[in-house]
Amino acid sequence: MSADWIDQERIGGALIPTRLRRAKPFGHVVIDDAVPAATCERLVDAVSEEAAGRMVDEIYELLATEEPLTHPDLLAFQSTLEAALRPGVSEAIGEPAGRLSLRGYRFAAGHYLLPHADADGDDRRQLGVVIYLAASDDLEGGDLELFETVPGPPVDPFDFARTISSGAIAPRPGRLVLLDVGPKCLHQVREVEAGSRVSLSGWFRREDEA
Repeated sequence: MSADWIDQERIGGALIPTRLRRAKPFGHVVIDDAVPAATCERLVDAVSEEAAGRMVDEIYELLATEEPLTHPDLLAFQSTLEAALRPGVSEAIGEPAGRLSLRGYRFAAGHYLLPHADADGDDRRQLGVVIYLAASDDLEGGDLELFETVPGPPVDPFDFARTISSGAIAPRPGRLVLLDVGPKCLHQVREVEAGSRVSLSGWFRREDEA
């Protein structure tokens, strides 16, 4: 059954290292139909069975599952995707890819995630991973927007640099997105004005040293 969780050929043939290096405004790869529709539906059901709660901060409001994932289907999917991506990710980042850690997210009307970079304080995150599972027919907003950074003073306390939008990636079910995590890799989730979208998102992380 695990072979059915993802489209191995699409992911394996995605030329991840080459596309990640060439992408603008910063390293990212979009792989459409990486996850079959039947798998998306099954994973949406699994996400709905996970313990979850509303998360609110200065830059976001959304619904997220608790960490780590516990549902058997989510764990099997996470393990299968990790194994499929590991060779390309390792080559792309120039070091062995660590463990893939995912979390379920639901953005409904009024939810958003303002511009930010995924670089973390302990420097363990290696590459961001997003898998879109569902988007309601009436969805407005919720796109993943990437920014080009321009040297200059911050626009406001939450900005790292002056930014210019460089296009958006729609939350199409079955779509897999890989994102660089450097401090200049700014991105956001546009506010959802209507409808909802469900995704799994997380990072490959360097493992603790023995």
